[in-house]
Amino acid sequence: WKNEYHSLAQINLIQEMSQRPQLDLRETLFLATQLVNHGFHQADAYIRRLGASMPSRPVQDYLARLLKRHRAIQSLAFLRPLQADADAVRQLYAGDGFVFRPGTHRRCTAVVIFTTKFNNFTVSHVVADAMFAELGVSRLFLKDTSEFVFLRGVKGLAEDLAALPEAIGRLLKDNGIARQMLTGYSSGGYPSLFAAAHMDHIGHAGFSVCSDISPSAKAPVPDMYRKLKGRVPDTLFADLGLVLRRRHGGGSIRLFYGQRDAGDSAQALHLEGAPGVEIAGHAEAGHEVTAHLLEEGRFMDVFRDFLSCAERNEASA
Repeated sequence: WKNEYHSLAQINLIQEMSQRPQLDLRETLFLATQLVNHGFHQADAYIRRLGASMPSRPVQDYLARLLKRHRAIQSLAFLRPLQADADAVRQLYAGDGFVFRPGTHRRCTAVVIFTTKFNNFTVSHVVADAMFAELGVSRLFLKDTSEFVFLRGVKGLAEDLAALPEAIGRLLKDNGIARQMLTGYSSGGYPSLFAAAHMDHIGHAGFSVCSDISPSAKAPVPDMYRKLKGRVPDTLFADLGLVLRRRHGGGSIRLFYGQRDAGDSAQALHLEGAPGVEIAGHAEAGHEVTAHLLEEGRFMDVFRDFLSCAERNEASA
């Protein structure tokens, strides 16, 4: 099942599939996964029924992981109120552009979220918004579900990736934001790291990111970038290691990757030794390192660290 694109239409599909009398194994696991990732409370009962009827050890192990992820998601205090807010849900599931969500007790700090080409962050944007809302920060979701994966910017904000950092800065300033963190996962990883290399921030958390898509890259470069050669400026296909090694100061950059994905491993380790960069491999994860960290209750730790460090520095200044 490659239908990972998150949308209101996919929610309708999930609801329709849940009423079918029979599904094959692939459909069943797709449905279980998306019930969890979209934050449906019914996922628990569905997964338990599957577990009782599917003795296969790999399936049992995967369902156990899904239950952990489900419990983490369902524990979010802001999830239910957000799911009941039809306008917010519609905005967060929209395919392209940007959505700004004001925070509470840390309203003047924002997290800038570079989402994937499948319009998610493994979990839906509704679930992601509920997670970040717990920090009290404002949230800026940046979306590009086109084949250009942010190299042609963000609809309504910037025309290409080179112009995006400055455009983000203006938008945040206009909304009263004094400091920002950045994050990106998968196809949102390279553009988020590009922005982090060209912006002031208190921290960047990258998950399964590309750090070098230049013509001389030694790490494997995903085909989605190779297909764009000649269609966007060559300067956008950069080795961000060179950029980061030239920077002075700037916020911490922490990269997380799954050691079971050779390409992600090589792209992360390319930045080993770059100033201000910390790299953490997960032995059990492949590309979906975000899911593993969420299931282990560790996904939000890096963002809490960025905030506590910034607030300590501010208090002692």
